[in-house]
Order: sequence, then structure tokens, then C-alpha cells
Amino acid sequence: MHSREDDNTPRPFNAFSQDFLKDDAERDEPSGGDEPEAEGPWVVLPAAAGAWEWAEPHGMWALGERPERGDAPALVGAHRATALLSAVVRPIIGREPFYRLGPEKWRGGFALVHDGRPHGWMEIFHPEWALGLSVLEQVARSPQAVSVLLEAAGPTCRRRAGALLLERLDGGRR
Repeated sequence: MHSREDDNTPRPFNAFSQDFLKDDAERDEPSGGDEPEAEGPWVVLPAAAGAWEWAEPHGMWALGERPERGDAPALVGAHRATALLSAVVRPIIGREPFYRLGPEKWRGGFALVHDGRPHGWMEIFHPEWALGLSVLEQVARSPQAVSVLLEAAGPTCRRRAGALLLERLDGGRR
């Protein structure tokens, strides 16, 4: 039986032919056409060190793309953690924020609005705070995002976070 591994024929990098991809790129992109590009999943790999002034640059590529194929990264960071954090944030930005601040005073402060209804309250009008909360809400809803965030945090932070999490969940009983 002949297997694909025995074949020395170069494998294509894409299931679509180059002619198809070229013709397709010339067509008008449908509305929301970059949505899959934003979603990822993203792969973080070392970037060409000679092309950047950083000692260990890392890039973020869409799944199915690779630097050795000449695919351009969506981001290059001076450190791997920067690229990992970007892989968490990229699918979130550009989306409708989970929370917004109500523009009018409400109960002496401002409503934190979700789905058109108050879901919280803030003493001051601070849109960046609401945006940060939106990002964290979306990260907390994605096991993949949480795992990449923990990977970016590094071993010392993971060890400490694990101890703190156990203490919080266990109520200090150990």
C-alpha cells in the first residue's frame, strides 16, 4: 500500500490551487470577510531574528500559515509573551464590547450596560474601565484564551496563581 509519507512530491500549503487563490483575491470581499482572520486560532512561533532588533522575536500567524512559507505574521513582538497575549486579544477587539457605560447619570454614578440593561454600576465615567472589563469577560468565557494567557504568564506566575486559586477555592482549609 502506498502512503502519503512515501511520496516525495512537495505538499501544497493550501487545499486550494494557487490559480483559485489568485482569482479569489481579486474578487470583492464579502461583508465580514475578515472575521475568520480575526478569530484565529493563532499560532505563536519564533520570527526571523535578523529582521527584527529583538533577541528573540516571536510572531503570531493564523492557523495554517507559517513563516517558512513566506506568510506574513499578524504581529511580531520582542518577546513570546507579547505574541501570546496578542493571540488572546485579537479575536476580541473589533467586536461589540460586552459592556458599555451608560451615558447618563444613574444612581449617582453610571450604569455598566450589557444587552441594553444595567449589569453593574460605576462611580465615575471611565469608558476604558468598561472596555477592560469587556475584554476580561470575553477571555474568561474562552478556555483557549485562558490557557494561552496562563502560558504567556510564565512558570513563576502559573505556580503562584495555582497556589492562590487553590486557596481561594478551598477557603484556606489546607
